Amino acid sequence: MPAASEKTAETSGEAPATPVTLTVRARREGEEIRVEEKIQDGYALRLKVLGGGCSGFAYDLYFDQPQDIDHAFESNGVKMRCDQMSLMYLMGTRLTSSRACRARASSSATRT
Repeated sequence: MPAASEKTAETSGEAPATPVTLTVRARREGEEIRVEEKIQDGYALRLKVLGGGCSGFAYDLYFDQPQDIDHAFESNGVKMRCDQMSLMYLMGTRLTSSRACRARASSSATRT
């Protein structure tokens, strides 16, 4: 429990430092994809929420160059980027499989 004077994301109402977390499995799969597709190190994993899909949303994940308007964060050593609108919907998401995301992102991303 934090001391009374300490501010944490939970008590201050601020967003957590890592809004999306990747499991170790997802990190390994992402590394394999990066090698297979010869993706440069400067590219980060882009997470994007789009309209559509069974739940009204579809998820797009791909490696991309950083843009000025991105929110940048990292989980398990993987650099990730997303836009403000996507971030609102992705807060608290845990990505468990990168490979499954290439085929069907919505089935492998879960909110915690």
